[in-house]
Amino acid sequence: MKNENMKSELLMVQLTVEEMKTIVKEVLLDVMLSSTEKSGVLTIEEVAELTGYKKSTLYKLTHERKIPFHKPAHGGRRIFFKREEINWWMQSNRVETHEEYVEKLKIKENGYEKNNKKNR
Repeated sequence: MKNENMKSELLMVQLTVEEMKTIVKEVLLDVMLSSTEKSGVLTIEEVAELTGYKKSTLYKLTHERKIPFHKPAHGGRRIFFKREEINWWMQSNRVETHEEYVEKLKIKENGYEKNNKKNR
């Protein structure tokens, strides 16, 4: 039994520095994600990671009021975001597919033809 414990400890010691870094990063990321999922409040860094935008771009979007954000009631300089609002914002400008566009044109053409037949 004692020999098995030593083997498992040895395996831990045999991890490379990169492997240890990866494990630590994964654990920290899991902890951070679970805490933000509970609160739903995101920092600008978290929004940058979520959206792929640079922080400077996000600050510009908040300045132009093109992205939903919140400021503390005491008027501090910090801003924060709500996960649901950011998810909604990222999905708010849906671009239709080519098939949807063609279908819409067909519907308009059919309506136009019907109106022209009535007017004759």
